[in-house]
Amino acid sequence: MICVNSALPLMLMISSLLMALSTTEAFSMLPFKKNNISSSETSSWVLSTKQSRNRSFDLFATALPDAPSSSPPSITIHPVTDDQVIGTRPKIVSIESAEDYLNFLKEGENDPEERLAVVKFYADWCKSCQKFGQQFTRIGREIGDLEEVILNQDDDEEASIVRKGEIRMGEIEWSGNSDLCKALGVTKLPAVHIYSSKGRLVDAFRCGPNKFPLFLDKLDNYLSMDSAELDFEADMVEGSRLSESVMDALSREMLSNNDVVTTAIPFAGASL
Repeated sequence: MICVNSALPLMLMISSLLMALSTTEAFSMLPFKKNNISSSETSSWVLSTKQSRNRSFDLFATALPDAPSSSPPSITIHPVTDDQVIGTRPKIVSIESAEDYLNFLKEGENDPEERLAVVKFYADWCKSCQKFGQQFTRIGREIGDLEEVILNQDDDEEASIVRKGEIRMGEIEWSGNSDLCKALGVTKLPAVHIYSSKGRLVDAFRCGPNKFPLFLDKLDNYLSMDSAELDFEADMVEGSRLSESVMDALSREMLSNNDVVTTAIPFAGASL
């Protein structure tokens, strides 16, 4: 007969063994155990998974812009201005009074290059003047002063000389300056006056668009002359104009006397 006290340790040992066997059997029934992945295969799978994640990140990083750095980016600041360059144009001085006319001629006296001054007489309503004006402007662009035009922030034009030409150019519009034009002997349009650097008139002539080649020939001729030759031409013009003024005075005097005679004749005839 076995004593209970002596059998108790044996029973505890058998119970522990049965519990261990049941735990092992339960563990063998887990799903992932069936894959039978070794430790080396597990390491390889983890590595390939990390590489796959890295490749995905690289593509994502390429598609997105770089992350901002802690330091601010370098920025190049360009000067800002509200002025706008319109372009270049020949400088043709608009003469609107006798004072403007005299000032324009006086500017040539201080010109070290002794350039000629060319003045165009025209009217806005004159079609021949418009055609000749285009030719005149073309000459200005080729051999006249050239200025750059800027439109400032107040929408006002500002001009500065960017090229000094061989001649200075001006223009007088008839409608607003008819008295000045007549005083200068201009009665037909368009007309051109050419002055020496001393402000002396060397030539005056009517010049429509058909006579533009004549204008070019005259201008080329005067550009080839020196100061003494231009003075001689001016003397000739002044002498001619003096003769014309004397003849005009004599003509007016004769007309005045004729008026007296013609008015006296009827009375004389009536008295006869």
